[in-house]
Amino acid sequence: MTRPPLYVRRAVPEDLEVLRRWRREAAGWLAARHGSDQWSKPFRPKLTLALIQQGATMMAMLEPEGEPVATLTLVPHGHPRLWTTDELAVPARYLRKAIVTRAHAGHGIGATLQHWARARAAADGAQVVRLTAWTDNAGLHAYYLDQGRRHVRTVPGIPAGALFENTESPEQGLPVYEVGKIRLPA
Repeated sequence: MTRPPLYVRRAVPEDLEVLRRWRREAAGWLAARHGSDQWSKPFRPKLTLALIQQGATMMAMLEPEGEPVATLTLVPHGHPRLWTTDELAVPARYLRKAIVTRAHAGHGIGATLQHWARARAAADGAQVVRLTAWTDNAGLHAYYLDQGRRHVRTVPGIPAGALFENTESPEQGLPVYEVGKIRLPA
């Protein structure tokens, strides 16, 4: 699949309602398509706003000044209930809250954005990009494996307890362009 060019910018507080709408849309689609209750818990605007203000949340567009079509969040720390002390000692980025609008799904936007996240994290010194997935979302697990991630383990009793990571070198020459200065939180 040819990767679409993407333009990535930091999210701003005005994106909060868009992110809320996308999450609701994704939750409905996941329930209908996969029978998953992922993202069915109430949206947490204060947490989302804090991540935006930290510079951890990104928005992706198909044109430099276009409407956003996807998002993800990259944070520098994992949760100690999920990751071991040894794992947490390795320089890493933790990818969270990745969503592509349903209208733009299936065109490689999510994969391109996540490859950019790996490259960006590596440029900032991360040796690995880790993420969690909803335990009952087998379709998402298959997608992550297909994208070259390794399943680390599934933590019992945690809804988002399926742990994945990338350790290989990020893809070079991605058609992704940063709009404005993007500095990930340390």
